[in-house]
Amino acid sequence: MINKCLALFLFVSTATGYLLSSFIHPVQAATLPAGFSESIAFSGLTYPTAVRFSPDGRVFVAEKSGLVKVFANLSATTPMVFHDLRTNVHNFWDRGLLGLELHPNFPTVPSVYVFYTYDKDPNNPQVPRWGSPVATLSTSDGCPTPPGATTDGCVVSGRLSRLEAVSGSNVSTGTESVLVEGWGQQYPSHTVATLMFGADGALYASAGDGASFTFNDYGQAGIPRNPLGDPPVGIGGLQSPPTAEGGRTRSQSLRRVGGPAVLNGTLIRVDPFTGAGLADNPLFSNADDNARRIVGYGFRNPFRFTFKPGTNELWIGDVGGGGWEEIDRIPNPLSSTVGNFGWPCYEGPTSQPSYQALGLSICQTLYSQLGGHTAPYFAYGHSQQVVAGETCPTGSSSISGLAFNHGGTYPASYQGALFFSDFSRRCIWSMFIGANGLPDPATRATFVADAANPVDLQIGPGGDVFYVDHYGGAIRRIQYTSGNQAPNAVIQATPLSGPLPLSVTFDGRASSDPNAGDTLTYSWDLNGDGFFGDALTAQTSYTYSQAKLYNVQLKVTDNHGAFDVVRVVISAGNSQPTAFIDTPAASTQWQVGQSMTFSGHATDPDQGTLPASAFSWEMILHHCPSNCHTHPIEIFSGVTTASFTAPDHDYYSYLEIKLTVTDSGGLTDTKSVFLDPQTVTLNFASTPSGLQLAVGSSSDPTPFTKTVILGSANSVSAVTPQTLGGIPYYFASWSDGGNQSHLIVGTASVTYTATYGLSPADTTPPTAPSSPTAGVVSGTQINLSWAAATDNLGVTGYQVERCQGVGCTTFAFLATSTTTSYLDTGLTAGATYSYRIRARDAAGNLSGNSSIATATTGGGVPAGGLVAAYGLNEGTGPLSSDASGNSNTATLNTATWTTQGKFGNALSFNGTSKVTVPDAPSLDLTTGMTLEAWVYPTVAGGGEWPTIMMKEAPPGLPYTFAYVLYGKVWSPTGPVRPGMRTFTTAGQAVSGGNVLPANTWSHFAGTYDGTTLRVYINGTQVASLAATGALVNSSGLLSIGGNSVSSGEYFTGRLDEIRLYNRALSVSEIQQDMTTPVGGSAADTTPPTAPSSLTAGVVSGTQINLSWAAATDNLGVTGYQVERCQGVGCTTFAF
Repeated sequence: MINKCLALFLFVSTATGYLLSSFIHPVQAATLPAGFSESIAFSGLTYPTAVRFSPDGRVFVAEKSGLVKVFANLSATTPMVFHDLRTNVHNFWDRGLLGLELHPNFPTVPSVYVFYTYDKDPNNPQVPRWGSPVATLSTSDGCPTPPGATTDGCVVSGRLSRLEAVSGSNVSTGTESVLVEGWGQQYPSHTVATLMFGADGALYASAGDGASFTFNDYGQAGIPRNPLGDPPVGIGGLQSPPTAEGGRTRSQSLRRVGGPAVLNGTLIRVDPFTGAGLADNPLFSNADDNARRIVGYGFRNPFRFTFKPGTNELWIGDVGGGGWEEIDRIPNPLSSTVGNFGWPCYEGPTSQPSYQALGLSICQTLYSQLGGHTAPYFAYGHSQQVVAGETCPTGSSSISGLAFNHGGTYPASYQGALFFSDFSRRCIWSMFIGANGLPDPATRATFVADAANPVDLQIGPGGDVFYVDHYGGAIRRIQYTSGNQAPNAVIQATPLSGPLPLSVTFDGRASSDPNAGDTLTYSWDLNGDGFFGDALTAQTSYTYSQAKLYNVQLKVTDNHGAFDVVRVVISAGNSQPTAFIDTPAASTQWQVGQSMTFSGHATDPDQGTLPASAFSWEMILHHCPSNCHTHPIEIFSGVTTASFTAPDHDYYSYLEIKLTVTDSGGLTDTKSVFLDPQTVTLNFASTPSGLQLAVGSSSDPTPFTKTVILGSANSVSAVTPQTLGGIPYYFASWSDGGNQSHLIVGTASVTYTATYGLSPADTTPPTAPSSPTAGVVSGTQINLSWAAATDNLGVTGYQVERCQGVGCTTFAFLATSTTTSYLDTGLTAGATYSYRIRARDAAGNLSGNSSIATATTGGGVPAGGLVAAYGLNEGTGPLSSDASGNSNTATLNTATWTTQGKFGNALSFNGTSKVTVPDAPSLDLTTGMTLEAWVYPTVAGGGEWPTIMMKEAPPGLPYTFAYVLYGKVWSPTGPVRPGMRTFTTAGQAVSGGNVLPANTWSHFAGTYDGTTLRVYINGTQVASLAATGALVNSSGLLSIGGNSVSSGEYFTGRLDEIRLYNRALSVSEIQQDMTTPVGGSAADTTPPTAPSSLTAGVVSGTQINLSWAAATDNLGVTGYQVERCQGVGCTTFAF
């Protein structure tokens, strides 16, 4: 099975050399038709992805990391950074800045357009979500485990934006105007793609499905499941056939009955200044904004598209999955019928067996529509040659570019030809114009064999084909010369570096000329001064005595005067470093999800041991269904050791860990270690034997085996119904108990058997549950109940879904229940929740939704004024978080955790321990306050002058505190009692009630409202004192359980549920806090009424039936407890 994605950057396995790659990478020996030659137009780029040519001669290049660069003209060697998007871009696997376009009237209209993977989860405000907020050139972004890049996916989105150039400059204004944001993506490939203007002045953009390339994804995975909220189950819901509409089927979202339309797997047409769908778009009357933009859909990864010159006719290259690469055509994007190119239900010219087997309604309905699927204009199979007898490989395939030739100097036969490229096959082909004016697939020919992994084709100056060499960091140009062609100069230099004096041998004999019979002459610039003539032979040598970099050049000229120049850098006085990969060993084998640690060291003859800053690591996955292509995983820079998580991918795949070290002089050394995976063999059988089963993207008759990587997820589907020997068979069950279509994880070599019967499977869903009710139990609990659903074979359970708010519509999966009730706990006090229920049967059929039940939790903390609150439920660690939202985090100073709190955990104080909170403006109380805590002294009152909480004053002031709550305080009218002291213009104290009893929980509160101090014990006021003035501001600590300004004022016992308000609470609010845990809601302490009218009816000698009249309760009765004893007048009842 070959679920292939387009890998965007590649690496060689072993290389050494100097960092200035523009000097040491000769033009690759590509094979072209007679008269054509390839040259490097620009080099020294970092993973370029797209190129665009401005009418004023400038050349813009996008790099995957998020940089947009500009060259002043075709002769320029050094670009400027036009705009930096790296913080926003998720540069990971195939994600990054992939689309670039200039306004047709640029620079008069100074707009530059970018299309990139936006590092933001649509349901999370954090940006960047997964990558680093600090943009760097050398390090890619990541995806932690969990969720895992290929397991559950790091969810991101896509963004199309407009940048504006500063007039007369090569930089942008720095402002990004967002036009469209969407394209939710769960997995690391099939992301955003191409931007182009049509002849109509509209901006067009294409993007992939963002789904898994390792299994048949319909939204069933993720943390939470279905993280993009696709119908019908919402975020957290369990997607299952036949109703699932997530994952790869997002490409069919335009056909969802209830919407919404999403932009995955589509081609859109928008206003270049607003991003809105244009008024002449075919679906402009649709109420859905995304639908209004769409002019084509049903694509897997429409990575590149182009226009037939002078028209709006679209030609799209759609990267395939298991079998086919497509060239699709939209003759008129304004046609009333929007073309559906079929993915994932179709691939290439036929339907996908694996998706037929899934039985998804969104595909089944498409199969039944005559003409519902637009077939590709041209498709080539992965096992087929594009041109018979060519040298381009087969197997791994990724269509990666399209461009129509027009004008220029190419031979007349190429005028109007369509060029298209394949990244994995490393080839470019031509398709010549036929009699109908369209490219004729029968005329296709190999144009460039062994091309440098092209990822974008464009027609540039002179009408020449330019392509982006992603691996080589270059833009390459293909030119035609009708007469004499220039030779190809090649330098071989040994050594490239070393200590002084450095003697180097140079050899130019590998230079060649494409014209038979031409003779070559040689001229060298050996000392790097820019002047040739230092030597005139094909072979020469030179000794360097000064430590510096020398740009050595060789000029090769033919007997007609045509010449070529090639350069190499010699580093004299500097020796090359040596890299060593210490771990893992080459014998290490890996499995999916395994944490892989790597480490290394490096030495240098001049510098000794190189520091971590000299290190750059690359994690690369090689996928080799036949020929190999690569997928980058992650880049780590500046470390000698780190770890990554081994990904999921199809077999055969192996990992490369590549280390490059760079010394202070710029010399590098690269080493790689290659790691094979652990594998298991999965056996597939059916009863009866010979039936078709789909595993991954292929379908085969049983019995058969599949080799997979240990720990990999694999899609399996039992095709149903199917005919064998003229007899129809219907799926009944899998030996592992899974649904007809499900995922299996390759953990051992086992056999999976699909059993079939002669009767159809159950496809009838249950009826929808009815009469749902939601009863509030407390501020944190709502109890649900509903009337049972019915099913032709029996209901096996219920799916509970929830959303927050009255009238909310985005329901998420909550839980399953095997009964007709569910207790929803852990809710937010004072919040409104809506619920709906679905029934499920044994075959996995889901009912429709029940009606909606809504309830609002009770309780909650008093409204407003809370400045610090500690529930003390962490149970471990040195910190306790502030539940007020003011971030007044508390630090434990030898206080210890205990599970014996008033509500959950608490803190224990031994008479010398305390908790401190740093000063903060929110803790500077002025004309009002409330101090509260649950107090459990282990000695009466908690000690002598025990501090419950105090806002300390710094040394040197005429007061030692701003406010304090004591377990005991001196009183001028009697013995020490619980009390509070404050300092306004002078110290003031109030106390009352009895000493807090030992080994008993008491609620203790003190308030000040600007006129009166009050003390409350267990919700009852026990003392008051007239007082006026504002409390003093203090920069001291808030101390709990003790203080540092008066010796001996420590508490002994347990404290829980500590709150501070900046206003005085009423007695009712204090009483409410007494029964409400911090962050929770008041507990229900009112019992139901007793059931009445109990009757016991004898049914037989072994059965008695009971019935009674219902009880009532303030929040609702959730059930009844039946107790029994034997005998008339017995009293010992048992549950």
